[in-house]
Amino acid sequence: YGEDIDLSYRINKAGFINRYCADTEIIHYKGESTKKDSVNYVFVFYRAMAIFAKKHFDKGNASLFGFVINTAIYLRAGLSLIKTVLKRVWQFLLDFIVIYGVFFLTTKWYEHYGEKDFSEPFIGFVLPLYSLILSIVLAYAGAQNQPFRSMRLIRGWGIAFLFLLAIYALFPEGFRFSRAVILFGSIGSLTAGAIWRMVLSKLGKSQTDVSENSRRLVVGNEDSYKNAQSILTTCKIKSSFIGGISLENTPYKNCVSDINKLWTAVQEFSIDEVILDTRLCSYSTIVKVIGESHGSKAGCLVMTENWLLGPNTLIKPHKYAVGNHLNTIQSGDLWRMKRTFDLVFSVIALLFMPILIWFTDRKLGFVGNAFSVIVGQRSWVGYDQRGWHESLPKLPHGIIHPNMHIIWADGDEESAFTGNVQYLLSNTFLTDFQLVFRHFENLGDP
Repeated sequence: YGEDIDLSYRINKAGFINRYCADTEIIHYKGESTKKDSVNYVFVFYRAMAIFAKKHFDKGNASLFGFVINTAIYLRAGLSLIKTVLKRVWQFLLDFIVIYGVFFLTTKWYEHYGEKDFSEPFIGFVLPLYSLILSIVLAYAGAQNQPFRSMRLIRGWGIAFLFLLAIYALFPEGFRFSRAVILFGSIGSLTAGAIWRMVLSKLGKSQTDVSENSRRLVVGNEDSYKNAQSILTTCKIKSSFIGGISLENTPYKNCVSDINKLWTAVQEFSIDEVILDTRLCSYSTIVKVIGESHGSKAGCLVMTENWLLGPNTLIKPHKYAVGNHLNTIQSGDLWRMKRTFDLVFSVIALLFMPILIWFTDRKLGFVGNAFSVIVGQRSWVGYDQRGWHESLPKLPHGIIHPNMHIIWADGDEESAFTGNVQYLLSNTFLTDFQLVFRHFENLGDP
């Protein structure tokens, strides 16, 4: 981050003059190399100043400057860490507050109309504990995933409700809810949770995925329109509306306006994304439109023949057709499913180790693998490394994989990759259990 300052300083020291070309413009998607919210960004960005001081200042001044900079780094890193944590858990905290609030009001309502008294320890300790457990279950069930999906929330609350009933049955009488409080509190919490999610999804794009079911305008010609549609369709990305902005005098079927009325069309059609074809739009036009977009809710993507590019966005058809289904996979749900299976089976493996160990080819390896899986270094079932591709969701290295004992022709990466994607698309708890028992003798493999 200090290379421009360093170069400018050295130019001046060498007797030359720095000149700024104010009439030249480029498109710079700032923050793509290192995300600004990361603690690593703070250290890399500010450390550059310390490196510059050490390189160009005398020793005394450089040490003082370095001390000040390092102090600022750790203060800034602390704030960044707090911000990162809050960014990740704010939905969890909001769910906890909503659940506790609804159940608290439900208990007060039941005290008044049901003539039942809830003690202070129950209100002050047990009720927050129940709310915390329910919030954890909701998070684990994917109810806090973005973008908001009503069925995901309903499914999560169904699991949470069953979990709450199980706790109710196991806890001593003094720690139990009334069954009426459980029922009405759960219905109220589900309703309140759906309301705050829907409100936030309407207030901003933080709760929605702009690339999913967005309204789009393609700036170019009819071929631009068709090419954008082809890329989006191939990548399994839906558009609730897609129209064209013509750069030529020849209108076409889905052309809604010309370039001079672009922002009028954006407003009239409630557009989320403007796609600019680089083969037809001059770079001055692209820079102008992107600059003007800052006053609009619409984002801008640039399109070449094969891909769409924008801030935090790269939409490109996969080299293998099946890879275009990967965007339908919820990585959070996948991780939770895999991690739950890994922990459950590892506990079973350790409990019955004296018996199960004799069914594996490498006994000591089986014991070591069980502990590696528990700490998250490995997974019982992972990818076939012959079909590894960077587009696959990140998972720990697997001890076995879905293509065990299948021999591919040399260089047949596509078949192995297809096997990995099909495994992800059909992955369930039962799938991993079937694979583990089918290849049990390999569970000690390195």
